[in-house]
Amino acid sequence: MLSEDDLSDDFDEKHFPSSPDSSQFVTIESDGSESNVIERANQISLIEQALSSNDKSVLRQQCLTEHGLIMTSLRSQVWPILTGCMSDESGSEDGSCTGPSADSVPIQFLSPHRDESQVQKDVDRSYINYPEGLTTSQELALKERLKRLIVRMLREVPELNYYQGYHDVAAVATIIFEEDQEEVAFEFLYNVTLRYLRDHMLQDLDPTIKQLSVIPELLKKVDYGLWKLIGSAKPVYALSAVISLFAHEFNRFADLCLLWDAIFAERDPSLVLYVYVAAMVRYKDQISDDLDTLSMSEGETSSYPKEYIHAVLGRLISKNLNGVSAEKSHYEVSAIIRHALEIKRNQPLSRLRAMKSISKYSCLKNAKASTTILSLQCAEEEKLIRKRRRKEGRRKRRLVANSMNLTKRVNNLPLLLKVSVGVGLFTLLFTLTLDQRYSSSSSSFRNKLVGLSVESEKLARSFLHSVADGVRGLT
Repeated sequence: MLSEDDLSDDFDEKHFPSSPDSSQFVTIESDGSESNVIERANQISLIEQALSSNDKSVLRQQCLTEHGLIMTSLRSQVWPILTGCMSDESGSEDGSCTGPSADSVPIQFLSPHRDESQVQKDVDRSYINYPEGLTTSQELALKERLKRLIVRMLREVPELNYYQGYHDVAAVATIIFEEDQEEVAFEFLYNVTLRYLRDHMLQDLDPTIKQLSVIPELLKKVDYGLWKLIGSAKPVYALSAVISLFAHEFNRFADLCLLWDAIFAERDPSLVLYVYVAAMVRYKDQISDDLDTLSMSEGETSSYPKEYIHAVLGRLISKNLNGVSAEKSHYEVSAIIRHALEIKRNQPLSRLRAMKSISKYSCLKNAKASTTILSLQCAEEEKLIRKRRRKEGRRKRRLVANSMNLTKRVNNLPLLLKVSVGVGLFTLLFTLTLDQRYSSSSSSFRNKLVGLSVESEKLARSFLHSVADGVRGLT
């Protein structure tokens, strides 16, 4: 157990030891007063007693206190328990997870995963904000561990599709767990991946988009006025926060750990959605002011364009949490978590219409860390993809047929109108080419061009309608 001197000396997230041992991280802030030191010491004693007796109820209660689990060395013991890496929460279909095989094949003998080239690119840009004070050799060592963790995860569960932002989640495991705890770190990442992130690692973005659709419906129930203000924008503004469990959003490790304490204590992947809604509600006045400012500067006064809404919400976390003092951000995160838990109690997912379109295998409905559930979910998603492609094929054929019929009617039109029709047909063909090109590369589609072909198609369809109206007017 740490002494009070240990607490007062190490009560700082910014210190990083000269050795790779990260157990000296303390991930909360303190004003250094004697009462606060004693309070933390008592809380640490309570957590250690709960660890000794394997009292998960007490551990979860402590996760939801103002300062959560307080320090990294405690989280490295508690998080594996709460995420199902230990004993009775790992196992069969009637348990919570299957867990990685104890006799897993060494990583070098597993087949390479199709996404490993992207993994290396993301690993190279990791550890930007934390831990602070890393030497070059320490950073290189962490990046090597990070790459091993992610590559092993993908090779052991090849059904998963890597996405940009997953490395932010895995990086936390390399900080929480020491170098000689790499097996525990992998088990932790394995369970977090299959329990909380599974929906985002399927063949396309559709399951993630369906998850995000929960956010505006929740917001409408919690704050109708704010929903009217920003509800016209699709909730892709929350994409990076949701798929990284806010690891991509927070600049302070302390804030992220406090949030993860709550997420793992609740054992509910949906909490991250409630947290985003709670954050929007907490900063709704600022959202409104920023939209007003942006609209006036651009001469917009009647309504807020969707791109303005996305721009404002895109910097919601950075402006309100990353841009303030550590003490202030800790207070804000604690308040957001409390409100999120309150919303979750009052507005359970079971009451939301958006849940009807979400798969029964989704982690929102079945949070087991099971590769069997993952396989069923992948098979279901593949059927849906084939169905969408057939529907899309029929739609494209109709568009082509309509465009060909249109060309038969332009022979006697003025030259200028013929040129306009030609431009419209070119736009349509270009749209179809884009659709074909990017439907063949799901990873590129997920990461780079969501919605591009849809917007192009809308443009082409609108153009053809307008030309058709002109043709009817002339004939």
